[in-house]
Amino acid sequence: MPRPDYLHFVVRRDLSWRQRACQLIHAMDEWAAAHGAHRGPVIVFGARDEAELLANASDDSAVFHEPHLGGEATALARRSRPDGLSLA
Repeated sequence: MPRPDYLHFVVRRDLSWRQRACQLIHAMDEWAAAHGAHRGPVIVFGARDEAELLANASDDSAVFHEPHLGGEATALARRSRPDGLSLA
């Protein structure tokens, strides 16, 4: 059986649950715009803050910057699994 094609998300844990949900959808849209739609399973990890989020960006990451938060990075999507983060 082939291995699933996972897409990994990282979202900031210093945001409310409602904000996290919205930011994850924005990150999925960024991924789709840059790489095409993803039709496989996803895994969501949490980052402490914007600095930890950006430290986990990779070359293939699609990062979303929220205009309502002054352009801060709030979530990202990437093909490879991030290191050292726990599930959100």
